[in-house]
Amino acid sequence: MLVLIIMLIITIPVQLHQLDLFIGTKKSTAQRLVSENITIKIDSQNKVYVNNEQVNFGRSASSLYSRKADFRRKLESLRDSKAAKVQIDSHDESLYEYTIMVLTELKALGFSSIGFINLKK
Repeated sequence: MLVLIIMLIITIPVQLHQLDLFIGTKKSTAQRLVSENITIKIDSQNKVYVNNEQVNFGRSASSLYSRKADFRRKLESLRDSKAAKVQIDSHDESLYEYTIMVLTELKALGFSSIGFINLKK
């Protein structure tokens, strides 16, 4: 038994290096930037909502300019910077064309953080 203990002591590696870790005791006073997410929803009837408010995004060619202007006005009033995060929730039965139009307008306005969500209900 004594021989086993001696062999164990000999085979245990000796710690040659020491790493000092300093963990601060003060709490961080850095302020966190809070940017509100902008949620764009496209429902099954292809109606577009920006933060739960319906936006005129009709399909007729005659209202193409006015619908884009209404959509742009709404997004510009919501964003404080181009770093705002946009979440697009497109219904499974909505036309892909509306999602592409929304993406095109977002890129034209300079939004760079765009994500997709699809919550099954």
